[in-house]
Amino acid sequence: MPPIQWADFLQGFRRYPGGIFEASLQNPSKSDWLRRERLWLLGLFAAALILRLYYLHALAQTPFFEPLSPTLDDGVYDLRGLEIAAGAWLGKPSWLVYTTPLYPYFLGLIYRIFGHSIGTAHLIQTCLGAFTPLLVYALAKEAFNSRRVPIIAGAMAAVYVPFIFYENMLLGESVSIFLMLCALRLLVRALGQADGALRAYFPAGLLFGITALLRPNITVPVISCAIFLGLYLASKKNSRGLGAAAALLLLAGHATGVSPITLKNYRLYKDFVPVAAHGGVNFYMGTNPQKGGGWHAAAGLGTGMKELVDNSVVVAERAQGRPLKPSEVSAYWTAKAFDNIRGSPWGFLKLLLRRTAYFLNRYEYPDTINMLFVAEFIPLLKLGAFAFGVVAVLAIGGLVFRRRQWSVAATLLAIFALCYAAPVGVIGVVSRYRVPIVPILIIFAASGLDCAWDCWLKRDRGRLLKFCALCALTSVLVFYPVRHLRFAVPYNALGIYFDQKGLWLKAENCYRKALEISPNFPDPYHNLFLLYRNLGDMEKALTFEQKYQMLKAAALAAGT
Repeated sequence: MPPIQWADFLQGFRRYPGGIFEASLQNPSKSDWLRRERLWLLGLFAAALILRLYYLHALAQTPFFEPLSPTLDDGVYDLRGLEIAAGAWLGKPSWLVYTTPLYPYFLGLIYRIFGHSIGTAHLIQTCLGAFTPLLVYALAKEAFNSRRVPIIAGAMAAVYVPFIFYENMLLGESVSIFLMLCALRLLVRALGQADGALRAYFPAGLLFGITALLRPNITVPVISCAIFLGLYLASKKNSRGLGAAAALLLLAGHATGVSPITLKNYRLYKDFVPVAAHGGVNFYMGTNPQKGGGWHAAAGLGTGMKELVDNSVVVAERAQGRPLKPSEVSAYWTAKAFDNIRGSPWGFLKLLLRRTAYFLNRYEYPDTINMLFVAEFIPLLKLGAFAFGVVAVLAIGGLVFRRRQWSVAATLLAIFALCYAAPVGVIGVVSRYRVPIVPILIIFAASGLDCAWDCWLKRDRGRLLKFCALCALTSVLVFYPVRHLRFAVPYNALGIYFDQKGLWLKAENCYRKALEISPNFPDPYHNLFLLYRNLGDMEKALTFEQKYQMLKAAALAAGT
């Protein structure tokens, strides 16, 4: 990246609304600019932290401060964290090999030091989330030789509401985003140095490898970036060996990052499972022909993490007629996924196209809990209903209208985002799987806003109209109203929460609300059976249990 011309920098800000860094136009020194930049970054961090602490305070007044159900992802991670804190660092052979492994260790470390303090976990994740705007600012500064793009990008990241939502769930999104952005920062800084800064590639790969223990699909963009780095650096004069070394160091760092879990899995299972063995069943769910391949339509394998894993193992071992290793279970479901694709290639193509549209849609597709459901308790979250849509529209505008001004760093970020999105689109569009690449989209969205502002200042009405036309056209897809997933799962989870607290009437109302929304959802029937059994009304209890067993048997039969 060429050095910034400081006088030109401030001269440009004279026309920028607010003149954030402008104090004097008399050729300020580099040290003066750096001081003002540090003040801006400190203010950005403070604003992001205050907004997140406000949300954390509001969250603490609701049932969503802690996991609603021990069977959903956040509840499972919480329980596993407690086990690790109690000394079960290696664990024992169990279904947990089918889950991403790092986040329970993160919680286990916190619980070991502070006790079972969910509030401490929230606070640490909130602080990590407050660094996101600073890292986005740094990446934008490397990617675009612009005076405004880093400022806009940092401000957008500070107030992006879905970040705040996921940073305060026991799901590890704040940790994965923080690690990923740190790794990308090392990469883009190395690209901007004349010698290629080989020493940066291994630690960048190491951070990516650790991130893969939270989001395994990050391996695909890491490999793609390694290929890009190798080709780009090899194309430079007398740098062929440098390109190969950079790519190998990045991949070696990545392999090192995942190796502790790989070794643990081999010790426990005598099986080669690099990270987790859930890839096959996730791929099957993504290609499942029933109901468009929805996550909870995958042959009725279940809605909670443990139930889904248990059922997937039972079905696979029943089909093979013998006990299976974790990698064999994953291979079984991978084969069934390819059977679905071969059976209907045109249907699979249509599914991918629909998934692409869903991925770009502003709707935040829920997994463990629905952000719009929580927004009924915390109004701040309602501001997130259009957040991704605005970012997506502006990012597409920035990608198209600034493509000729891309630096190598911007190209690397674009490749990373595209290759990250591809596996997510195949497996299934869920908001929390999409959120890790939003920081990159925010950078390109900021470049789109900057492009529009430049057109306005230069009175280039033709280019400005084209930009607006593209944004309007994109908005048709991004803001197209989709069929929102209704709140059956979160109402059921909320019922479990009230049930455990001894609030029987509230629990019953939540279970019945879930059945009113989704009559064939089996979990509330079982929960009502347990509720009425505990209350001593066995007649009602058995009625709900019979319905539950009938739905469960039908679901398992469909899976075979």
